[in-house]
Amino acid sequence: MKGKAILPVLMCCCVIAGLGLGLPVHAEAPGNRVFDQAALFTAEQAAVLEDSVEALRAEADMDVVIVTTRDARGKSAQAYADDYYDDNGFGAGKDYSGALFLIDMDNREICVSTTGRMINILTDQRLDSLLDSCYTPVSKGQYAEAASVFLTGIRRYTEAGVPRNQYQYDTETGQITPYRSLELYEIIVAVAVSFGAGGAGIFIVLQRYRKQVTGYHYPVGEKGTLQLLAEQDTYLNKTVTRRRLQSSGGSGGGGGGGRSSTHTAGSGRSHGGGSRRF
Repeated sequence: MKGKAILPVLMCCCVIAGLGLGLPVHAEAPGNRVFDQAALFTAEQAAVLEDSVEALRAEADMDVVIVTTRDARGKSAQAYADDYYDDNGFGAGKDYSGALFLIDMDNREICVSTTGRMINILTDQRLDSLLDSCYTPVSKGQYAEAASVFLTGIRRYTEAGVPRNQYQYDTETGQITPYRSLELYEIIVAVAVSFGAGGAGIFIVLQRYRKQVTGYHYPVGEKGTLQLLAEQDTYLNKTVTRRRLQSSGGSGGGGGGGRSSTHTAGSGRSHGGGSRRF
């Protein structure tokens, strides 16, 4: 009987200890996407942010997470954000698409981590602009406002979609992966051109053979001749042109408007993102 009475007490102690250590709470509240571990938001602010996140997730069909912490466990803000996203099973679809916004009071940084399709949408240039917008309120201690500005920026960029000439640049290997996706109008034009070209070809052939068959037989044996000529292939030359593609770097997301810098997180998954000290 004593054992049964002690069991609930032990479970409560484990939960309290877990909260004190700043362990992820995603497993306890799988529907939540706002994790205020640093207690920076009021209950009302957290509820408003949660509602905004849920609406954005439904609109963008991608995951969105907001996290605050006072203990980064010895990690950089970027590593903490990447690991928090991966370790708690966030993400939409097979490529785990989504973004996480971190307010790190330990390293005094705001950080964004992107995965999947969000990497292509949130390019380095867009990321810089987003961090700039979030920096002003967070530097004034307006933490909920900073998170709200982040959500507004994500909504604007997801509605705009992937910019033209976008590509991913792996900062660790230097590998460049261009992004290519056919727009709806491009598909329509391609189909129309294909049908037009095919129809034109058929029309020309039909016009040439509109005459009725007369039964005329051409005397191939009498008028046909065969003459074999010598054939010679002459190899002239071969020219190969190589061009090195230069790409600019930058911490926190520098570079051109179409570039998305990526790195590999501790889980082995590719992430984009960047951070800004405050």
